[in-house]
Amino acid sequence: MKILAAVYSHPEYYPPTQNAIAQLSSVAKEIIVISRNVKDTEGVYPKNVRLIKTGRFKPIRESEQSSLIWKVTSFIVFTYTLFKCVRKQKPEWVIAYDPIPLLAYSLAFRLLRKKPKLWYHNHDVLEPNTLKKYSVSWFAYRNEQNYFGKIDLFSLPSEERKQFFPMEKLKGQYFFIPNYPSILTDTKKINNQSGTKKIIKLIYQGHIGEGHGLNEVINFLKLEKTGLEISLTIIGHANDNFKDSLISLINELDLQNKVKILDPLPYQRLLSLTKQHDVGLAIHQPVNIAFRTAATSSNKIYEYLACGMPVILYDHASYRIPLNNRNWAYFTDLTLDSLGKILTEISGNFEKVSHQAESDFKNELNFERYFSLAKQYIFNKV
Repeated sequence: MKILAAVYSHPEYYPPTQNAIAQLSSVAKEIIVISRNVKDTEGVYPKNVRLIKTGRFKPIRESEQSSLIWKVTSFIVFTYTLFKCVRKQKPEWVIAYDPIPLLAYSLAFRLLRKKPKLWYHNHDVLEPNTLKKYSVSWFAYRNEQNYFGKIDLFSLPSEERKQFFPMEKLKGQYFFIPNYPSILTDTKKINNQSGTKKIIKLIYQGHIGEGHGLNEVINFLKLEKTGLEISLTIIGHANDNFKDSLISLINELDLQNKVKILDPLPYQRLLSLTKQHDVGLAIHQPVNIAFRTAATSSNKIYEYLACGMPVILYDHASYRIPLNNRNWAYFTDLTLDSLGKILTEISGNFEKVSHQAESDFKNELNFERYFSLAKQYIFNKV
């Protein structure tokens, strides 16, 4: 079986997409991945996976700030490449990741004689009130809402997000595929401390911007009186203005020895860094749909978990309800008292909580457990 996957940014920016490609490559004859040319280096893919990048190279953050004309041109080139590839390669399945690749496929579909089956996986929900009228995303949202009758398989990383899609129009099958790491990922953590843990290394990985409690955690490090040795690593793509404000805060509070901000790393190198830490920050203040429905769609939560790390989350019903029974999940309102109590409790129970986190990942909260059902479905439908 031949599969074509359309990813508008780059598959390596979405670890769950990489996991899906790896899983499908073990059983497919060939997988062709089409993405825009927004990343200048590539990871290692299985031999039967071919990556095709469209257009001239422009870094992802620059592409987001480009003119409307550039964005429209980039979309046209992506769509034409997708059309040519489907017509020539004749895949049995096309997987469209997110609304813009779905729009591109819907345009190409009209010109195709042989129609492959369509799997639509939505990673990020578009909020119509935030979209600029007549932008590519605006057209993509309108198309998404009207195209469900032609989708053979639809999947989401969060059950709570179903309400934002016209599920009553879906002709095909729905699957819930949370953004958990692969069980094959090397996440073994070495921990030489037993008993009470006096040194705690915090890490935040992800987009560095508003809504993640970073200012509050940095201020906490200056004022905390837990008696613990606490440090913080922040790593990811950053909004330049916000990053500058964090650096100013760190300097103002004289925390240069406790807080460091690092540039993004490739996924495997990122995990190697993550394993050197003790507690993961996955604080998403509920400022949008994505953050209000991130209990199973935030891959960083479960990447921490896979490394045997307790996780600190924002104290909101969207996280408490699904995760309150997990002893590795801690909920904060970002006050000095809340953060201090959490880290003191983690310090005294670290070994037990760490073992439970790793066990939950291996036995339940891993990518393969959920993706295998969708994988079997598409092979049965060929």
